[in-house]
Amino acid sequence: MMQTENAQASASLKETLNLKWSPIAVKLIEENGHLENIPSESSKKLRYCQLLMEAKKGKTATLSKENISCPAAAAALGLLPLPEKISSGEMLKTLGLFEAREAAARTMAQMPRLTLGKFHSVAAAPLEDAKFSPDVVLIEDKPEKIMWINLA
Repeated sequence: MMQTENAQASASLKETLNLKWSPIAVKLIEENGHLENIPSESSKKLRYCQLLMEAKKGKTATLSKENISCPAAAAALGLLPLPEKISSGEMLKTLGLFEAREAAARTMAQMPRLTLGKFHSVAAAPLEDAKFSPDVVLIEDKPEKIMWINLA
């Protein structure tokens, strides 16, 4: 039943908004929660953005603290604490992303984060194929189109 509803919602969004790609369903799975129809975590390490790219290509996948490879995303999702080298700004300055370590540290301190440990994994799938009720539906398209959707 859920998959049929998701498929209808996906078709409606794609037609109404004339989307280039299918919307992506994202589900946050609580520490003590278990959801049927959600695959176990991917055997390969992925960044959160790569998880979304996999869903955009038609795949369903799950990330947990064991297989997420981006420390900032792991912290934002509440899967792991932010490593000291990133929270202090040291690594971001070394990589050339910030000119000053203090600016990088301020940015990391302001990064929104889910409660640490509340969720044990995150799943993503094309909305039309999702066999779960999504917590978030992501829409990706050309920047101008997304701007108009946001303004609406």
